[in-house]
Amino acid sequence: MQNRHKRWIRGKYFKSVGMRSWVFSGIYPSGKAAQLLYASDTPIKRHTKIKGEANPYDPSFEQYFEKRLEYVWRNSAQGNKKLVDLWYRQLKRCPMCKQFITLESRWDIHHIFERHKGGNSKLKNLVLLHPNCHRQLHSLT
Repeated sequence: MQNRHKRWIRGKYFKSVGMRSWVFSGIYPSGKAAQLLYASDTPIKRHTKIKGEANPYDPSFEQYFEKRLEYVWRNSAQGNKKLVDLWYRQLKRCPMCKQFITLESRWDIHHIFERHKGGNSKLKNLVLLHPNCHRQLHSLT
């Protein structure tokens, strides 16, 4: 390694990728190229802090936790699959008003058997409702 010149080292280990030069790179034995990741390439993801007084076993916080679950599902690929599964299972309609659930009409996730009564967040215990239908349902109980 003592006889290697700077130009050889640069050509072997540092490549230009896109608009960046001097990207530390290497090649796996399989022939696939690898390069170090930049911290600046990692997207910043903000998380909403949970309310300190929120209790999943308190009926008054049922809608709060349903909204949190919906937010997580909307922002993850696995959650989007679950939402689509629920939507198709309900024939794309709100079970209360029987109208179509669309991106424009929006939706809320509702637990059939409420969590504070021992319900869970599995698909068989969830339904999609229009936000207004969801508020009406919770105001009846």
